[in-house]
Order: sequence, then structure tokens, then C-alpha cells
Amino acid sequence: MSFNMYICPECRKVYKINGFGKKAKCPKCSDAILVDTGMSEDAWKLSDAIKKKDIVSGLLDEKPISKAETKHDEPLISSSDKLEEGKIINNTYKVLKPIGEGGSGEVYLAWHINLKKDVVIKRIKDDFVGKVNERSEADILKKLHHRYLPQVYDFIQNGKEVYTVMDYIDGNTLKDYIDAKIRFNEQQIIKWLKQLCEALDYLHTQTPAIIHSDIKPSNIMIDTNGDIRLIDFNISFDEDDVKQISGYTASYASPEQILKAQTYSQGGNYRDIKLDAKSDIFSLGASIYHILTLQNPIDIFKNNRPVWDVNIVMPYSGALSDIIDKSLKRDPNERYRTAADMLRDLETIKIRDKRLKNLRRDQMVCSIIAIVFIIFGGLITARGLGLRNEEGFDAEYQRIVDEAYEDDYDKSINEALLLLNNKKYASVLKKRNEKHADLQYVIANAYFEKEEYDKALPFYENAISAFAGNSEYYRDCAIAYARLKKFDEAQNILAKGTENDMEDPDLWLVNAEIENQKGNWDNAIEGFNKVIDTSTNDNTLGRAYLLRSRAYASKGDLKEARDSLPVLGTTISDNWKNRILREEGRLCMQIYENDGYEPNNIRTALSCYDKLTRSGTDTLSDWLNYALVKKWDGIIDNAISVLSQAEEKYPNEYIIPVRMATFEIEKQASLSDDEKDYSMAKEYYDKAEELYGTARNAGESNEELQQLEILAQNLREKGLF
Repeated sequence: MSFNMYICPECRKVYKINGFGKKAKCPKCSDAILVDTGMSEDAWKLSDAIKKKDIVSGLLDEKPISKAETKHDEPLISSSDKLEEGKIINNTYKVLKPIGEGGSGEVYLAWHINLKKDVVIKRIKDDFVGKVNERSEADILKKLHHRYLPQVYDFIQNGKEVYTVMDYIDGNTLKDYIDAKIRFNEQQIIKWLKQLCEALDYLHTQTPAIIHSDIKPSNIMIDTNGDIRLIDFNISFDEDDVKQISGYTASYASPEQILKAQTYSQGGNYRDIKLDAKSDIFSLGASIYHILTLQNPIDIFKNNRPVWDVNIVMPYSGALSDIIDKSLKRDPNERYRTAADMLRDLETIKIRDKRLKNLRRDQMVCSIIAIVFIIFGGLITARGLGLRNEEGFDAEYQRIVDEAYEDDYDKSINEALLLLNNKKYASVLKKRNEKHADLQYVIANAYFEKEEYDKALPFYENAISAFAGNSEYYRDCAIAYARLKKFDEAQNILAKGTENDMEDPDLWLVNAEIENQKGNWDNAIEGFNKVIDTSTNDNTLGRAYLLRSRAYASKGDLKEARDSLPVLGTTISDNWKNRILREEGRLCMQIYENDGYEPNNIRTALSCYDKLTRSGTDTLSDWLNYALVKKWDGIIDNAISVLSQAEEKYPNEYIIPVRMATFEIEKQASLSDDEKDYSMAKEYYDKAEELYGTARNAGESNEELQQLEILAQNLREKGLF
């Protein structure tokens, strides 16, 4: 039996939970709802070896200890060099204790006095001061905003002492898991690889490009949400490339980076050896190779062994191995050119792995065909073309079905329609009734989620006509009729479903939704509970949870609607996770608007939108809601920071700078006259007006922007804007 780990936001105690139902509350803090960490029990516990090092000590004990509270047997920094505990830096940061040392700096845990949160202070060693361009580095780092990178808050220079201040990331490094010999499944590895590629692509496409130069397992953290954070940025653009020469790790450094360091040490012309994105891609591949194989990659590099030694047994696909193999080519020109290229291969890995299996199958078939070809000639050629058509259709079909859960409904509709109407695959569709029906179902569900039930109905009925043996087609078609208050038609569809062996939980689900639409909420909730208690189908369960929650909301009990959603553990499928998070976040916002600020409610909302914006299937609405909840939590700068990250992903959406300007004006209005500075608000406002120009020309209007224009005019009249 597998468990997921949940943490109390109040006392930080961690619990292991199996199953789902109502959200669990902390036994010690009765009002606090436990938050899903997104990590399994094995990943949390790691091993006895790690526990002895206090890396994750206490996670299952009475008094848990976070990584920030870890004690060490020996001091990490000698007493002559380290900052004194309790020292106040820049009247803002209180040094708590040393937590590490590496590269060119010493690392301390500190307390941000104003923001009231843990931060990390990195002090550049005295013998590195002057060897790196600290000011240039810090200015570049402060402008970086990416969900998989720590946020840099400040840069301080006091005489010879130089400090950078950034997010404290609670979690464990990949090195911790490697040391504990923990293996992860392929889905988890691919998720982390995608996140790392996104972070690297962001860094590499800056102007000038930022090359990390020291990617390794100890610089890849897994936070308590189960997401990646790429740490230890000491970026420098000085003419001697100090970071690239001295700040690397041999086990993971690219051949060209090692050559550059060796040339430098020998007094050679090392400046001619340029490092680019492909060097970081090599280091990324080496780091992931280590966690896949639990073997240090330096062994294969030194001994010139094949990357995938015959003695290495791994439970991973050939497609994943191929991606890592390409990133580890000794010749940079044979590697991925960019992190974006590597990300594209990861995005299509399911299709390519299927194609690889099909190719191997076809190669075996072809060896037989070669013998028979002389006899059957042209017949085989025609058959070969047919096989290629079927393979192409299957790949496209699988991609569309997989992406249907990503909540981009218009894309799902358009791509499914294109495949259904592609004449090239007309003969394939005639033979693949079930897949034909699935594509119709994808379109119907997309319209359903857009609440365009009248448009969904024809496609549900097409799916039923193409393949009558799927209960879900009848279930969702009947629910669409119920949403339109066409109860007789819903019952007719149920009758047809029953004739075709419709499963009982699907039948109960539809009847419960009919009761819901009629306003009989207690009967509806009872029916949804019956489905949840008996169904083992992921889609049926997911719908039942959402519909039960909405029945409570219709009844007027928003808190019960929120708390009735499932704890997102191992039992609810990933396909429904984001939909449920989105519903929970929406309900938390409604509760705030009705009842005002409640700490636990706001914490739950923040947790929902934090996970959604890190999910890879986030929407603009997720980011806007996240920023609004951050503002409600009391710190407008945090809300603006979220919007800055959203702007990176949605650079052409005018609503983002509209919100940023509005929040900034609200922030300045709360300050004394001497402190007021509306320059940033003006910058955001100008950006919003620029982006809105195209929409305005097309006849679009936006009430928020109109309100902002009124605020701006008032400030102009006062000479403040």
C-alpha cells in the first residue's frame, strides 16, 4: 500500500495518508487543513542514512524538524569566516545560522524582518571579492522571475563584504535521493526534466544568455510541492569567466568546460573556448543519468564506456534513454542545440516511445516481408502504405487524447476535428470505431467544460453511434441534457445506456445530477456519495467529487463544498488533479468574498494556485487568481511578483499589466506622502495601454482598464503620475 505525505501549515507536522474523502484536519491544530506535499512516503523518509545526517529528520516524529532547523555535528563554516548569529544586515536581514558552503560563497539561513519569512544570504568569500562582477551578477539575478528558480530579493555591498539574498527553498536535493538510493518512476523523472528544461530555456534566452555552469544533483532541489528548483546561481560576465573556470564539478561538467579549466591552469588561451547552452544541457543529462542509474557519470566518462552499459538495468523507456544519451554526446554539435529542443522531445516522449516500439515491430515484420516480397510485390507495397497511415493516425490520436486533460478546450476541439476530417485517415477511421468515438467524445467534453452543453450533445451522440459499449458516453451525454433541464431526454439516454450494460455508478451519477438540477440538493449529495463509495473508475470519481461539491455550493454551504473535495493523494488520478485544485481555489475565493479573511482559507487558496501555476497546464486565470489571493494575504509586492512571472508566460496579455498597475497604485496610496512613488505604476500603466491598443481597435472594451484610466487621470491631476 502506498501513501502520500501531507503537512499541517500551522505546526508543520507531517502525516501519511492513504485514500481520499473529506479533507483531513490536523489533530493538533483542529482548524488547520492538511496540505498535500505531492511526494510519496519513500521520497519523504528517504533512508536511515539520510535521517542520521538530519536531512529530513523528524518528518514522522512527534516534533518534526524542517531542513532549516537541521543540526550538524560539525560547523559548515569555520568560526573565523562565518557571520555571527543574530547579526542584522542592512536593517532587514537577521542571520540565524550557517547552512552550507560552495562555489564562491558561504550560505546562511536568515530572517527577513519586513516580509517575516526565511531567506538565504549568500556571502561572497573575501578571496573572491573583486574576481567576480558582483554588481552585474546581482542586477541580472534580481530581474529573473521563474517558478523553477529561487527569487533574488536583494544585493548588499558593505566594504569588502558582498551578499546576495534569495528565497529559502525547503526540501531536498537530488543528491540526497541519490545518496539514499531512491528510485523514481519515469513519469516523475520526465516531470522534473521538463521543469529543468523550462528553467534552462528561460536562463539561456536572457540577454546576455545566462549559463549556469554548475548543474549537478546538489544544485537541483525538490521542494515540498514536489517541484524542481534550480539553485546556486553565481553568474558572472567578467572577462576571465571565473565562474566557468573554477565553479564546476568534474562528474557533471561538459568536456569543453573541463578543457577550458585545464587550458586556463596551463596558461593557455582559454578565452577561445566558449561555453553555451549545450554545456548546461550536458550537465543536466549527467545529473539525470546519475539518478536513473545510481552510478556516478564520471565513471563512464573517464573509462570511455558506453553511456548505457549492458550491465545497467533500468525500468525506463528507450525514448527516455535516447534523450539522455543525446544530451551526453561528447561533441557539443551532436547534443540538443537548446533546452527548448530537449523539452519538445520530452513533451512527445509517449508518442515517440510508441513509435520506437512500432518501428522495432515493423523491422521484424519487414525481415519476414523481405522473403515474401518477391512473390507478392505490389500487394506488400500497398499494405506497407496502409500500415504507415495507421501508425500516423495512432500517434496523432494518442497525442490528442493525452492533451485533452490539459484544459485547453479550443485546441482539443480543433485538433480532434482536423483528425476526424483528414481524408488521409478516412479508411483507418472506418476500421477504428472505438477511436473514432473517442475523438468525438474529446470534442463533446471540451464543449461540456466550456458549459456549451447544446454544442456538446451532437458529439456525445456521435460517439454513442460510433461505439455503443462505453458507459462514459451515455453518462456525460445524459448529464449535458440534465444541465439544459431536458430531464426526459436525459432519462432516454440512461435507458439506452442501461440496454448497453451501463455501469451502476454511472447510472447513479446521472440520477444524482438530475436531482441536483431540480434543486433537490440533499438527494443529489446522497447520490454522489453512493458513487464515490462504490466506483473505481477515475473519470466517474472525478466527476462525482466535482458535482457533489457544486451541489453543496448550490445549497449555500461554500465551506462544505470546499471541504468535500478530495485530498489529492495517490487515489485520485492526475487527470483530475488540476480540475479539483481549480474548483477548490475558486471556492476559497468565494468564501473570502462572502466572509472576509480567514487564515486557513487563504492558505488553502494559495496552496491550490501555487500547484496550478507549477503544473505545466496552468492558465492565465490561474495566475491572475493566484496574484489576487496573494494581495488578499496582505503583501501587495508578492502579488505583483506573481504577475511578473505570469507576464513571462503571457507577454501579450494586457490584463496582467492592468492588474500590476492597479496593485502598485493601491500600494503607494497606503504610504505617507514622502514615501509615495508612482513611477512603477506609470510603467505598468503604459505597458497596459500599449498592449490594449490592438484589442481596442478591434472594438474590445475592458472595465478594469477603464477603472485604471480613471485612477491614472486622478493622479495626473495631482501631479503624481
